[in-house]
Amino acid sequence: MNEIAEKFFALGEAARRCVHISMAEIALTSWNSHVASGRVPGSYQESVAGTIQSVDMALPARALEAVKSNSSIENVAEDYREPICALQDDDWALNDDAEMAYYAIYNTFRKYSEARAIDDWLIINQALSSLGEGADIFTPLREAVEQCHGIT
Repeated sequence: MNEIAEKFFALGEAARRCVHISMAEIALTSWNSHVASGRVPGSYQESVAGTIQSVDMALPARALEAVKSNSSIENVAEDYREPICALQDDDWALNDDAEMAYYAIYNTFRKYSEARAIDDWLIINQALSSLGEGADIFTPLREAVEQCHGIT
């Protein structure tokens, strides 16, 4: 295990939450970049029913806001149901970076707003994967761990 990962796993629960939020913010920046560039399809066709579904591009931002404010913003969990199923059924196709950004924020929401048992490293891995191939993944994680280190 590398040194940064060891430091992360040595953090307490509150500090890990801080790191996860920091990583989710990185993922949201990546998501927003993909959306702004037009690389995220705004709709898809369901394979089961054949209906066309529109995508709420602001859902990841709303989910992260729910986590940051320790609140359950109405309908976020419900609004995730259809697009997550679409991703899993390959009805809504995203490039790998955008998909990892979407899942990083979704899993952060599930962990902190829905109290689901989500692996701590999964969120970090997904958020860093959203940066794309060849990106510097060590600096953002190191900075987040250092920034959150003293939080109890």
